[in-house]
Amino acid sequence: MTDKIRQSSPKRNVPKISLTSTLRSPGKLLHDADVRLKSGLVRALKNAGYELPIEAWGILNLLWEEDNLSQVEIGARIGRDRHQTSRLIDSLNQQRLVTRESIIEDRRVKRIALTDTGRAVQTTLRGVATEYLERIFTGVTQEDYDGFIRCLQHIVDRLQTASDLTVRAAASR
Repeated sequence: MTDKIRQSSPKRNVPKISLTSTLRSPGKLLHDADVRLKSGLVRALKNAGYELPIEAWGILNLLWEEDNLSQVEIGARIGRDRHQTSRLIDSLNQQRLVTRESIIEDRRVKRIALTDTGRAVQTTLRGVATEYLERIFTGVTQEDYDGFIRCLQHIVDRLQTASDLTVRAAASR
């Protein structure tokens, strides 16, 4: 019976994983790339005259795509708790890039919106980020870059699915 199941089930595409070299471990490489990409981007932005923590950069990108979000929504999307999100928004507010306003229906809810300055710096800051990333990815073909992004997205999706399954299993106990 199990032989029939094995024969009829589609072959899963699983790469051969080797954990013998810590330097080539997927986790180590992803971590190193993450740390270096973030610190390099922060440095590039600073050299352009903008002191932004990497998480604040994430908030700006989010607001450039969809302005006027609640502070809670921003925190959920960038994966930060309300205190961290509040501090990041404070820093953007001090730089006059965003405003924080209570809504009339519920004064506890804070809406975060780009200021004119926040909208005006989008082209400059995204240009700095694009230039930085192009320098980092020099020598990588478009095909390899697209495959890299697909692979990272696949890993993120699988990890999210695994995390969801773990949470469901724990909740059912």
